[in-house]
Amino acid sequence: MSMLQDADALPQLIGDYKPLDQWQAHLNTLFYRLRGDKLRTYYQTFASADYRLAHALAADYVEKVTAREKSAPRSTPLVILELGPGNGNLAACFLSHLKTLDKNGALYPRVRYVLVDWEQATLDGALAHPDLAAHKDRVQAVVEHRHAITL
Repeated sequence: MSMLQDADALPQLIGDYKPLDQWQAHLNTLFYRLRGDKLRTYYQTFASADYRLAHALAADYVEKVTAREKSAPRSTPLVILELGPGNGNLAACFLSHLKTLDKNGALYPRVRYVLVDWEQATLDGALAHPDLAAHKDRVQAVVEHRHAITL
């Protein structure tokens, strides 16, 4: 009998099988809950520390909305959702760059930027980002504990 035919020679599962994203969500929950009120100290993502991702996203957004509206101009609101806003830097940099790119004022005045998180403390921290103050009339925070989001 070859090794491939011997089921006991194959790697064996330990515990319940769950997709990696479920385990990662579980580990994240444990990690951040153990940190208590120091949770925002551990936001070490590209989005929370740098402006370049936000600028690239804003440029792409302007390009896509402008192309879409060339054939049928609209004046409807533009809603942008950010799930898990971290320290608010992505939102602040995105909105600042969007405003700069929108030279004729066709997009920025229509934008409503919605920050969504399951913890009010995270949203409070994001809203307190100093560069987000210039856009406070465009930003809304929503605490959402369920999987379905209603706006």
